Amino acid sequence: MIVVKVGGSVLKKPEDFLYTARRIREKWVELNEIPIIVVSAMKGVTDELISASLGSVELLKSVEQRYMEVADELGSRKLADRVRNEINRVREALKKPCNGILRSYVVSLGERLSRIAMTQALEAEGVRAFEVDATDVIVTNSVPDDAIIEYNITARKLLELIDLSTRLKAAPVIEGFVGADLNGLVTTLGRGSSDYTATTIASILGTTAYLVTEVPGIMTADPAVVPSARPVEILSYEEAHEAACLGVKGMNPKAIEPLMMFNSSSVIIGTWDFWGTKITSRKVKGPKILCHKGSAISIVGHGVNSHEFALKLLRSLEKLSIKVASMEFNELKPLLKLSAKLEEEMKEVLASLHDELFSEVS
Repeated sequence: MIVVKVGGSVLKKPEDFLYTARRIREKWVELNEIPIIVVSAMKGVTDELISASLGSVELLKSVEQRYMEVADELGSRKLADRVRNEINRVREALKKPCNGILRSYVVSLGERLSRIAMTQALEAEGVRAFEVDATDVIVTNSVPDDAIIEYNITARKLLELIDLSTRLKAAPVIEGFVGADLNGLVTTLGRGSSDYTATTIASILGTTAYLVTEVPGIMTADPAVVPSARPVEILSYEEAHEAACLGVKGMNPKAIEPLMMFNSSSVIIGTWDFWGTKITSRKVKGPKILCHKGSAISIVGHGVNSHEFALKLLRSLEKLSIKVASMEFNELKPLLKLSAKLEEEMKEVLASLHDELFSEVS
């Protein structure tokens, strides 16, 4: 059994639910693989719900309209009724002062609606599926907006879920981003944390998680800054964690933690047509990711914290006429940091350095 996480970036339009269901059927179900499907809210919905929780309750109408359009696309009166009911519950709840617990309930509405819609889309594609309320399975601490998953208790509940899925011969559909504490109160795991849900499930079960996005994988640099950036084929857990802590797009530090803790699974990231990056326990030497903040440049990769690589880097910088103010590395981390004395635009510096460093990397 594998885990498939469908991000909001690929759930933009009403027709995206049926398209996603069809791709899941073709890629896994037709090969007798029953996936656990983790879904995010449609793109932009969580932002609207955060605003609604802060007083802009009228934005619930926009959220309702978007999921009603999904119901129309599926021809499902059942989905339309459930969307209305969920919206009305949240609207009623917002008549009370919005504390952390209520805010978690409100901002997770998009994920709940996506769970309902994706289950029906899968059934429309002939895939046996059933809904799983994340608050019944993902057990967390009691921090409402940035909760941490309690792995041991969650593991017991996941084993029960797998047993049910096996008996039903059906795919579970669960919302990401959401959990509940030991008192049953709704919590959220922090922005962009559906990946955290998916990697936790995969790590506990010792299986592979596929993270479906609109980009082909984790890139060697920001393509908006470095046009020659390309997907990183292999990232170790440690490299992925360092990249996430540096704010690399598509990475969430919390999502890497269960991978490092259980050391039992891999994560494959990309689009439906191209899976560009694999995160695994395997360690491959060489630079993987180049990123920057201001004049500070960071290079992630096993071996970049060695004196040998530092000397090679200095030669490359000299060749490119890039002056270095300072260089810092920790032999315990796959990371090297340097501060450049800029005499030209950072974009040009990064593009040149990227091409120099990655020209030898396959």
